[in-house]
Amino acid sequence: MKKDPTKDLETINLENLTIGVFAIVMTLLVLDIKAPDGIVSELPVALMALWPNLLSYAISFALLGIYFMGYTAQFRSIKKADHNSHWISFLFLALVTLIPFSTALLSKNPYSTLPIIIYSSNLVFIGLALYWHWINALGNDLLSEDLPQGLVKYAKLRCLVAPAGYLVAIIVAFFNPMVSLVICAAVPLLYIIPGMQRVFWMRLAGD
Repeated sequence: MKKDPTKDLETINLENLTIGVFAIVMTLLVLDIKAPDGIVSELPVALMALWPNLLSYAISFALLGIYFMGYTAQFRSIKKADHNSHWISFLFLALVTLIPFSTALLSKNPYSTLPIIIYSSNLVFIGLALYWHWINALGNDLLSEDLPQGLVKYAKLRCLVAPAGYLVAIIVAFFNPMVSLVICAAVPLLYIIPGMQRVFWMRLAGD
């Protein structure tokens, strides 16, 4: 990574560590998808049986991309890191590294309540750690000068919407695991689809 002269070395090191961790975790996700055995005539059925693995892989990969973009976007506004920033970042990355485990658990038990709760809880805590990271920077004067207040508010909202969505998924899982799984798949769309970016986020931010 090219060194930004406006940032201190510790901040750059945290960014580099994050890039490495996310690269490894996103690669590990695909290891849960095994090529089916058997004769060619049975291949379509065997591939259809992989839908839980493929769906959980797609959701997790998309969310990792969203969280990576959110974390690195924060560092575009953070010019220095303090002691708390380091340990909040380590907590954030520790939770991120659990994603392959919770994803594999979900893909093997897509109709069960407990795996969905574990998976959704993992995502809730990742989002809250990202929010904590931003609040710590805001409260300890680690942000760039003249940062627009609208951007500060927007960043808070983006950190909290996904955890709120997955908290709903946890509650729904007790009554209907399949609906909860649909919620898990729908949350990333709020961050990915351009139309939702304009309508949902602008209204939420009050713009």
